[in-house]
Amino acid sequence: MKAPTLPFTHRHMIRWLLPIALFASAQSLAVAADPAPDGSGSAVTINGIRNFNIDGSTQIRLDGQPIPFAQLAEIGAGYNALVDAQNANPGLTEGDAVQIDLRNLVRGPVTAISPLSVLDQPITVNGETVLVDIPGNDLANVVVGDLLEVSGYLDPNNSIVAARIGWRTDPTSDWKISGYVAGLVDNSFSIGSQVIDFTGATPLRCGAGMSNGDFVEVETLPNAGYAAGAVLSQVIE
Repeated sequence: MKAPTLPFTHRHMIRWLLPIALFASAQSLAVAADPAPDGSGSAVTINGIRNFNIDGSTQIRLDGQPIPFAQLAEIGAGYNALVDAQNANPGLTEGDAVQIDLRNLVRGPVTAISPLSVLDQPITVNGETVLVDIPGNDLANVVVGDLLEVSGYLDPNNSIVAARIGWRTDPTSDWKISGYVAGLVDNSFSIGSQVIDFTGATPLRCGAGMSNGDFVEVETLPNAGYAAGAVLSQVIE
């Protein structure tokens, strides 16, 4: 379990919870006809107006795990993106990407259809939400128990405004939930209506300790017997 931090360095730190694309608009992704395997000569475009060059030294991570440029080129638009850039211009519309972090806010089973919820976290879908591998490209085909991953941002009502919803097929993949800590008592707290028991897990990068109101990310082992309203345990990070 970890509290995300935005490190301060001599570089410009830029965070946009907006779609991501390569050489394309904010709602699509394209790569140069014959890009280098490490992405050299490519660029990441955020919101259609901010372009950051990629080269062989650019670090690319998905939910904290390094991924190759080829995977970035395949996964498409819609991710919450944190770009650490250097040599940026005054308007922060271009520069060189040192690190690109793509993050899902929640990953796990669908717990409700109306409203769509994953791990009891309500999801707001709008006309700009990118659907990836959803059957028929229609959320009407999603049922309780299906595995989804959602990237986006939290609105004032703690609903996840989805920029991207992806279909998951691997039942052994770790689950993830992100949000604000509430009701912290001993080794238990809630994110929205989802109760989490972190007995045996040590919070990372939480300073003097976790407190109500902290924004945290939690990863757990999958639980085949999980249902809406159940406590999430087996926390691994």
